[in-house]
Amino acid sequence: MQIAETNLGLIKNVQEMIDWGAEHFQASGLFYGHGTDNAQDEAAWLVLHALSLPIDLSADYQGYLISREQQEQVVKLLQTRIETRKPAAYLTGETWFCGLSFKVNESVLVPRSPIAELIETGFSPWLAPESVHQVLDLCTGSGCIGIASAYAFPEAQVDLSDISRPALEVAQQNITEHGLAHRVTAIESDVF
Repeated sequence: MQIAETNLGLIKNVQEMIDWGAEHFQASGLFYGHGTDNAQDEAAWLVLHALSLPIDLSADYQGYLISREQQEQVVKLLQTRIETRKPAAYLTGETWFCGLSFKVNESVLVPRSPIAELIETGFSPWLAPESVHQVLDLCTGSGCIGIASAYAFPEAQVDLSDISRPALEVAQQNITEHGLAHRVTAIESDVF
């Protein structure tokens, strides 16, 4: 489905661009669930990314005026999402898990695990954070579960294991990005 550029000339600001994108996403019957669960949030994520604006953009800045050139950048990204049906995280190269940013590509799954809620609470009431000394994240992919666990359990050494070398390269980027190389190790292994 080609995005109709009708009414594009009437769009003046970020919020209008987000609304316009959401309308086209809804008409395209996209699936959500890789970081967002609706057309409006998905459009916001991609519009803000295309404009190099932070994902947590304050409502005060949603009236930020955008140029025709910026509109074209946004439309190109939105069109790619509709045509390829690829998750937004693969298009932006970034996703969020446990409130943390992670690099992703098609070598790894986009994280969407219910384990995030357990990690965010430190597995309370079952575990005391200071009692956890080792964490193993099998089939780690991007490393998001293990890295988030390293934040939840600051005394723990964390091993991230995967059989896929490309996945481990992504995990290693995330370890470095989070400054956790002193406590988190990526291991190429079939199981462990």
